[in-house]
Amino acid sequence: MASEEKLPAGVYRRKDSKFLWIHYGHRGRDYRESAETNSPQKAAALRELRKAELRMGKFVQPNARRVMLSELYADVLQDYRMNHYASIDDLEDRWVKHLQPFFGHMAAAEVTTDLCKRYIVQRQESGVADSTINRTLAALKRMFHLATESTPPKVQFVPYIPMLKENNVRTGFVETEARIRLEQACGRIGLWMLAVFEVGCTYGWRHGSLLKMRVKQIDANANVIRLEPGTTKNKKGLEVTMPRRVRELLIQCINGKRPEDYLFTRENGKPVKDFRGSWEKICDEAGLPGLHFHDLRRTAARNMRRGHVAEKVAMEVGGWKTTSVFHRYAIVDNQDIADAMDMLERSQDEQRQRLEVGLVAKGEGAVATNVGSQQSGHQRETPASSSGSSAVTSRLHHVEAFAAISGRLHRGTTRTRKPLRGIDVKVGAGRGSRTPKTRRSADFESAASASSAIPALRVSA
Repeated sequence: MASEEKLPAGVYRRKDSKFLWIHYGHRGRDYRESAETNSPQKAAALRELRKAELRMGKFVQPNARRVMLSELYADVLQDYRMNHYASIDDLEDRWVKHLQPFFGHMAAAEVTTDLCKRYIVQRQESGVADSTINRTLAALKRMFHLATESTPPKVQFVPYIPMLKENNVRTGFVETEARIRLEQACGRIGLWMLAVFEVGCTYGWRHGSLLKMRVKQIDANANVIRLEPGTTKNKKGLEVTMPRRVRELLIQCINGKRPEDYLFTRENGKPVKDFRGSWEKICDEAGLPGLHFHDLRRTAARNMRRGHVAEKVAMEVGGWKTTSVFHRYAIVDNQDIADAMDMLERSQDEQRQRLEVGLVAKGEGAVATNVGSQQSGHQRETPASSSGSSAVTSRLHHVEAFAAISGRLHRGTTRTRKPLRGIDVKVGAGRGSRTPKTRRSADFESAASASSAIPALRVSA
């Protein structure tokens, strides 16, 4: 009779499986899963690993390990369709072209941080920008977060997915001269292109919102444009007044069209879906290669700020939700700084001129006062040049008197008294007869007499 196989604790065989199985428990709950191996030592090591994961809170249940990443993508795709997200096409493109070839065959529990780092390195080596990689990783993050929100959760935790630091903030503007060249190049493409450019440069709207506009959104009688709620990126509606140039172009665009027709159509009547090729050609003709249509949004923000449009109004017109995002678009360029320095210099020059005028006026008044003093000098017993100089002389004499008095009061010393030149001190009454042992009564009497005589100081002739 063949002896029975001795297996480690918690490791056993099943008749319907070619692999060993492991059994472990935690807090009254039993777990059983295949070890995917016939080695008893490896199966026992896997069992100890699962028990350690349970203790550290990083355990993934066996049924959750069988959830594939493709299933998480299907859930996200359904969520985009339910909420009518406009970026659903971008999600499908990122999954089919980038995520599925690398992660599509894996279970969700197999996606780790190291695996994500290898994916990042692979995309960077192929020359993909960091911002594009971040958009793809954001879609991967969304899959895991949505899986944790389901009941029951399809995954136990979200793996740490590192994101790259982006430095793709654009700072270009379209100045007046460049705008004229772009208008001329747009006019050669067609009326629709010129109208799209003028509206984008005036209001700073995104090209996606412009291409969705219908004829019914243009009210020529009220001279307004209405963006319906849900057609913009922030899902908010908007109504703005049309300037003269925008009104002229849009009236030509709606001529002969029905209310439900698209506003911007080509010469053959087909709606404009994409104009990236035309825009690249326009920028080359205008001598502005690399200019993005989205740069017009930044130009509109700066123009509204320069035009002293209230920040809240500018944010409503352009569709900026937060002040921080608006400030990112309304970047101060070198010309703005130069203009600010010119304004500061003019302000300082004006202040200096006002000060000089005031000083000249005061000088003329002082001369007139001196002339009047000289004319009435023979009526005074003691002539003086000015009240200001007399006051200064009086203060100096008081200082000298205080210095002499403090010298006589110095404790424990016998300093030689030096008479104050030009000053007569009136002697008054003493202030007591009790005298400290270290001082003489004469010192007290002279100090008291001098202090009481300070208000009566006079300048000797």
